[in-house]
Amino acid sequence: MTTVLEKYEARIESGQLTPDPVQATAAAALNDLEHRLANRKTGGWFSKAETVTGLYMWGGVGRGKSMLMDLFFERRRKEERNLRRRPQAVRMAREGSGR
Repeated sequence: MTTVLEKYEARIESGQLTPDPVQATAAAALNDLEHRLANRKTGGWFSKAETVTGLYMWGGVGRGKSMLMDLFFERRRKEERNLRRRPQAVRMAREGSGR
């Protein structure tokens, strides 16, 4: 699993970005948010799901907010795509097995 901060640092190493301490701090905050989302309690019959406080990013035009959010949601999009494909794969497996 590649984190937002790792992706950000990889872009710096490849020369796509110049180092920016404010962006690095924001990337670390997004890592923390991703970790909290992944490890939250989902709830059950008699308990509610854990609420996770989000993150508000603000700054001037061209500071990299959208780029960092794209890095954050990149993995989520892949997970969602896999979740959408899973029922289709299960259906195809059942049809192939004669069920």
